[in-house]
Amino acid sequence: METGLADPLRQDAERLGRTLAAYGVPLTEEHLGLYTRALVAATLPMPGAAELLRDLRGAGVRLALLSNAYDGPAQRARVQACFPDVFEVVVIAGEVGALKPDPLPVRVMLDALGLPAGAGAYVGDSPEHDVRGAVAAGLPAWHVHAHPRVRERALAGGAALSVGALADLPQPS
Repeated sequence: METGLADPLRQDAERLGRTLAAYGVPLTEEHLGLYTRALVAATLPMPGAAELLRDLRGAGVRLALLSNAYDGPAQRARVQACFPDVFEVVVIAGEVGALKPDPLPVRVMLDALGLPAGAGAYVGDSPEHDVRGAVAAGLPAWHVHAHPRVRERALAGGAALSVGALADLPQPS
């Protein structure tokens, strides 16, 4: 989150407002709508993610998404555009008042699923945010990143496993 901003859920409006003001243009809800639609149009999932999530959901695996975003409406629109009707729960960290690696957003996600810590696994790509946040909340962290040094940092930070691609993750039996 940017330093000094009172409300992290308004960061898009504040950033866009500053940019437009530099050109003498007042911010409107129409501008924010255009911004959100542009973000949705530009968002592409990691290769193989949509297929993997669809297969897991089809196998009965309960899925939740925890985003470290602060822009709830825009983030929810991006999730729905990339992964329609895949996630049982979507948690936007900025909406719960703490960003990963704070364990609060992970706990909120688990509570929304009705699960205790340790029930399942958290899959993410950031050793600093995803792995630390999941481990702090008592959830095993599975890390995915192409770069070996990033994978080493994830394992050193407590990841239960770290793989180079989504296809390398363990599959449910």
